[in-house]
Amino acid sequence: MIDLATRLYDQAFQYRKIMMGTAISADDFVAEHEGLAERVLSRSGNAAVTKLSAHLERTYLDIYGALPA
Repeated sequence: MIDLATRLYDQAFQYRKIMMGTAISADDFVAEHEGLAERVLSRSGNAAVTKLSAHLERTYLDIYGALPA
């Protein structure tokens, strides 16, 4: 169990390091997540799915683009 927790921590650290190197500002980062939360809390299912899909795609591209070849 400790090994799993250590691996998860290491992966989260690597993710944060990559994301901090992207061009998105802190304000845009917060606004993006607030927008996701607002759509979920307002029960706007289709809008939430659309926003989350776009968010996950951008996140994937940021991470994939930062990985060594």
